Amino acid sequence: MCIIILRLLGVLAIIPLGIIAFKKSGIRHRLLFVVVILLILQALPRVIDIFMPKVSVEAIQKSHETLEAKTLETQSFVDGLPLTDNEKLRKYFEKGQEEEKRAEAISTAIRRGEKEAAKQYAEATLRAIKYYREGLSANPKTSERCALNNLIGIARYSISQLDEAMGAWQESSRLAGELISVEEYSEEGKVALAIAYGNLGLALQTKGNLDSAEVMHLKSLEIAEAMDLKEGIAIQYGNLGNVHYTRGELDKAEVLYLKAIEINENLNKKKAMASLYSDIGTVYQTRGDLDYAEEMYRKALVISEELNDMEIMSSFYGNLGTVFRIRGDLREAEEMFKKALEISKELGSKLGAANQYGNLGNVYFTRGDLDHAEEMYNKALEINKSLDRKVGMAIQYGNLANVHEMRGDTEFAEEMYLKALKINMELGRKEGIANQYSNLGVVYQIRGELDHAEEMYLKALKINKGIGRMEGMASAYGNLGNVYITRGDLDNAEEMILKSLEINVTLGRKEGIANQYSNLASINRTRGDLIRTEEYYRKALLLFSEIGAEPQIQKVIELLKEIGAQP
Repeated sequence: MCIIILRLLGVLAIIPLGIIAFKKSGIRHRLLFVVVILLILQALPRVIDIFMPKVSVEAIQKSHETLEAKTLETQSFVDGLPLTDNEKLRKYFEKGQEEEKRAEAISTAIRRGEKEAAKQYAEATLRAIKYYREGLSANPKTSERCALNNLIGIARYSISQLDEAMGAWQESSRLAGELISVEEYSEEGKVALAIAYGNLGLALQTKGNLDSAEVMHLKSLEIAEAMDLKEGIAIQYGNLGNVHYTRGELDKAEVLYLKAIEINENLNKKKAMASLYSDIGTVYQTRGDLDYAEEMYRKALVISEELNDMEIMSSFYGNLGTVFRIRGDLREAEEMFKKALEISKELGSKLGAANQYGNLGNVYFTRGDLDHAEEMYNKALEINKSLDRKVGMAIQYGNLANVHEMRGDTEFAEEMYLKALKINMELGRKEGIANQYSNLGVVYQIRGELDHAEEMYLKALKINKGIGRMEGMASAYGNLGNVYITRGDLDNAEEMILKSLEINVTLGRKEGIANQYSNLASINRTRGDLIRTEEYYRKALLLFSEIGAEPQIQKVIELLKEIGAQP
């Protein structure tokens, strides 16, 4: 940077010298003027670099994760660039395409978690942008300028330069408007405008501006429907589905995803169908419809197996594992997570392996196998640290804190929860923030700081309600019930626990149902109703036995003995 600044100062110092040389007569002065101009031209590209947007390797890695997590699909508009009779322009276009192909080949390595790959991807993409920009200076036609700006926008978007991408797509939409005004190019201009609007919607969605994103996607959809552009219609249905899902409007998201699937099925676009089935599965899982979620994930898995796409197969096995874990079917969950882990290892995907180590840790934690759980969480943490992947680090800090909390080390647990909370706040990750508030509440409750615990649980509940996360709401209600039991406020406790129980029954979460049966037993024991106490303990014991939660099984057995009942 210091060198570049010195170059800038040098350029500023040379300019007056050049002016003096130009004003003086004589061959020596004119030669001096030429030398000055050459020096300026040599320094100028490096000077311009100061003002160009920088590329963050971490942003590129995060961008690739985001694109994998949801179906975010930009649309390309190349017009007649491959066959243009403008030879100079065609060469720039072809060179740009070569660099984009090079970047695409590197993208698999990014998903494997190779840091150097993200840097190489950025370098190749920036070269592609350079060639497309040079194409703009090769006297292209309006339609060709429109296409080049679209390509520049897509390249900028892929390296997370969102403002620059939007600038390029806005210029593309302006040029598309010019084409529409000329009858001969009207249809071509409408296609380009629909694509530009859709791509602008994606950039706005990525920036978190959902209302403006929705406007752009609807504009794109309107044009696509008027022209019967099936692929464009399907893409915009999917994009709008993502907008509504992010807002927590699950019913609207479901309808749009299903519409997109129907069109893609007619177009035989199987990879898009697989991604959309997974998106709908996520909707059902968030809503608590685990049977439907499983059905959608299995449909996605079948398609990925037909395509022999190992990378997305691994993701779908992981999704199925999560469904089984929520249900309390730990054996099936472990099997799915191990399949996903095996594929991730075969592909050399560090990110995939980290996710599955964490998932397996959750299975072992539920079983009460804390040493094995800790081993898995530490493996996941080490990989996430090596990738500098903040969200993964936050999740594993929280998981390791759970282990230490179960062992009674609340000080270390609190330290880890606060680390996780800080990262989640920096990332704006609401689900993670809610989880850590809930976890901190448990620590404070163990210490007897009930007011502090209640405050944390209420914060967690508010966030989970806001994002429509039923599992988190059930947990918060149950935790609040425990606080009220400890205070002796049994009526409020029962109200909270029954709310939690209702949600857990809807979700089919055996562990959650069992926990609330155990809580109801505690309430009835305090009230002196030992018949109902025993009834609830036995219901809890049955469910804990079904999922193999050994610590909870032993705890309930001891509680039954305390009231004089045979286990």
